Amino acid sequence: MNTAARPFEIPEPSLEDKPALILVGLQRRYRCDDKSGIPGQWDAFLQRIAEIGNRVSEVAYGLCMNATETEFDYFCGVEVPADSPTPPGFATIALAPHRYAVFQHRGRVEEIVDTVHSIFTQWLPQLNCTAAGEPDLIERYSEDFEPVSNSGSVEIWIPIRT
Repeated sequence: MNTAARPFEIPEPSLEDKPALILVGLQRRYRCDDKSGIPGQWDAFLQRIAEIGNRVSEVAYGLCMNATETEFDYFCGVEVPADSPTPPGFATIALAPHRYAVFQHRGRVEEIVDTVHSIFTQWLPQLNCTAAGEPDLIERYSEDFEPVSNSGSVEIWIPIRT
């Protein structure tokens, strides 16, 4: 494999079957050419996370979905048990069980766009996979992820059809 052709170096992915997830968090719509509000969305979410008292863990998720040529929805949240109440001002997203290509993001959070670009332009064609759609992608931030120091692990999950 010629890794020099990839514009942003990321490790080879694993293909994993993931169970259903119920997520509660904040959802906002963005223009594709202006994602500058996403860090503020995360700040707002983290200020209110204590309102989600029935979290399964401290793992956090970011989802890109409902994309058009010019806009997309971004959701940030945490997993909750099925049939959990949704606190006021929050949204609930139910993800069905699915097969994902799971990529480790290496680098600063701000560079996720480079990892995603490499996934869609290099890795998926190479794996003979196609993206399966909603959500377009999932960011999974480990329990120990610390955004200021950028320590902890970040995975990018792409729902796929093989």
